[in-house]
Amino acid sequence: MTIDTKNHQEDELNEIDPDLLERALSSFQTVLRQPITVDRVNHWLAENELYRPILATILSRTVWGEIRWQKALGRPFSPTLASAFVIEHSHQQSVMEYVGGGVKFIDILAPHPEPSKWDGPDDEEYYRVSFKAETPQGYPTRIRVNFAAQVGWEHQGRGFRFISPPEKQFLKSDKFTVLEPFEIVMLPLLQLPTS
Repeated sequence: MTIDTKNHQEDELNEIDPDLLERALSSFQTVLRQPITVDRVNHWLAENELYRPILATILSRTVWGEIRWQKALGRPFSPTLASAFVIEHSHQQSVMEYVGGGVKFIDILAPHPEPSKWDGPDDEEYYRVSFKAETPQGYPTRIRVNFAAQVGWEHQGRGFRFISPPEKQFLKSDKFTVLEPFEIVMLPLLQLPTS
C-alpha cells in the first residue's frame, strides 16, 4: 500500500492553527535575510521549537537555491535582479504508452511552474537572486537557470557572462534541500586568428 504524501502533508497543514502558521512564517523571514544554508535553517529550527513541526513539514517539500555574481560584473538593466533570469524546473518520470496492443514505459520530462524568486540577500561582494521550488520526492529533478531574453547588463567589459553550472540535477529526498549556488562568471571572448 502506498501513501499519497502530498495529500498527507496538505492534511497536516490544514490542521495547523493559522495564527501559529503565520507567526512561524514571519519568524522564518529572519533566515531569508541571509544566504540560505542547511546549517542556518537547522540552527533556526533548533532555536524555535514551537515552530519546528510546522516548518519541517513545509520545508521537506522544497528545494532552495541562489544565483550569485560579483558586484564587479554589474547589474542587469531590469526592474529587479530576479527578473533578469528564467528558472526552469522539471522532473523525470516514467509513464505508460500503449503501442501495438502492448504497453511500454517511456521517460518524460514533466515541467513545473517557475520557482518563486526574489532579489537578495546581497552583501559587499555579491549580488544574489534567491529561489524556492516545491518538488516531488524520489524523482530525478532538474533546475536550469537562463538569462532572460532582451535584458542587457552594465559593465559588459571584454567577454560574456556565463551561468556556471547552467543546470543542476538531483534526487529530492524528504529533507530540506539547498543547492550549491549558480554562479555568474565572465568568460573571455575567443580571439579569432588574424590574416
